[in-house]
Amino acid sequence: MTDTAQNPPEGQPARRRMRGTLAHTLAILGFTILAIIIVWGLASLALGSSPWFSSLFDGTKDTLIEIEAPSEVRSTIPFTVTWKYENNDDGTFAFLFECREGLQMGVPAQTNSYAAVPCATAVTLPEAATSLTILPILAATSTADTTISILFIPTDGSAASPEASGSATIKIIPSVPPRETVPQPKPQPEPEPAPRPTPPAPTATPADLTVTLMSVEVDAYGNATAVFDIANRGGTATGVYYFTASLPMQSAYTYTSPAQASLTPSSHVVSTLRFSQAVVGSFSVTVDGANAVRESNESNNSASQTVYAPASYNQTYTPPSYGQYPQYQTSPYNY
Repeated sequence: MTDTAQNPPEGQPARRRMRGTLAHTLAILGFTILAIIIVWGLASLALGSSPWFSSLFDGTKDTLIEIEAPSEVRSTIPFTVTWKYENNDDGTFAFLFECREGLQMGVPAQTNSYAAVPCATAVTLPEAATSLTILPILAATSTADTTISILFIPTDGSAASPEASGSATIKIIPSVPPRETVPQPKPQPEPEPAPRPTPPAPTATPADLTVTLMSVEVDAYGNATAVFDIANRGGTATGVYYFTASLPMQSAYTYTSPAQASLTPSSHVVSTLRFSQAVVGSFSVTVDGANAVRESNESNNSASQTVYAPASYNQTYTPPSYGQYPQYQTSPYNY
């Protein structure tokens, strides 16, 4: 038998070459699109990180500020941060801290008061400052880690492009730590103890009312919100007490609170007072016990803070959401 060679159908080699060319073209196009996406992503990352991204690679200046801060602090107890930065440029330092749920921080405002500062916002410090006292307030039952930063801002610069910066991580511990469950051993019979004379009961120290201003804020329409903390740092209950607040309004006004519930030792209450028609002036609050209750210390019964109304506020306008007289509410919280 003689085998006959079978020739491929006419046009088949041309179709194979066409499919191969199309596959190579699609592969090259796919790699080109992928390269464009990668370059676009890197460019967007570089632009979004400016000026902080570029400052990391600026070797012309020493951009590190040496910070000394405690690694752990307790809520409601002030702590101090110090720093060192040697340079010959004119400028000021600024403070900011990382946002954490339930965490507030205050910086000294006036005697016996702290002003709350917003998180992730640079707050300019007094000129030539090398230390700062901070009041942490954590409204949570678990610890929170936050990062505080000190920036050096040149006189002709802005907080968005500091010349130098330094950071420290701090653990905030709640003022009342959560109770831990400890396994109890089985009770063992104990011999009856010998009778002992009953010692005299210790003499309780008098009550000590104290007030601390946490913040006084005014919006663009002249609506003000004042938050202050009233505490009993003495050894006995305060009994009924009152507080009065001098409000910087278009017409001078003094607010007198209704009777406040007695505070037991080491307890306090956070109070919020809202009023409208705020003007530039001094907000002050004074707390005192009813019927001239004797206190161990009466020098801490008052606190004050200067209030700055926004320049855009039209003082002849009264918003409909507030009345002429202050609105008051309390938020009890024990240490």
